[in-house]
Amino acid sequence: MKLTPSLKLFIFGLILFAALFLWARYRGRDGGPPFLVPLAVAGVGYLLTIRELARTPKLAPRVAGSRLDYACGVRRVVGQPQWC
Repeated sequence: MKLTPSLKLFIFGLILFAALFLWARYRGRDGGPPFLVPLAVAGVGYLLTIRELARTPKLAPRVAGSRLDYACGVRRVVGQPQWC
């Protein structure tokens, strides 16, 4: 089974979400393996996502637009809407 670029991006997004969710839920000692392993997994997932985006011949405009909307929404929630 050959994975399409959009399916790969979706899978990498799920990996990022799961790793950062586990990292955010951890309330133990900072710097320990349970704290650093999800961050390392998220970092690898992020690099794979960037690699896949660079290899994709054409990015759908709705994908780029949805990511910009998401980033703008996060900045508004945090309270930093300088460029939104």
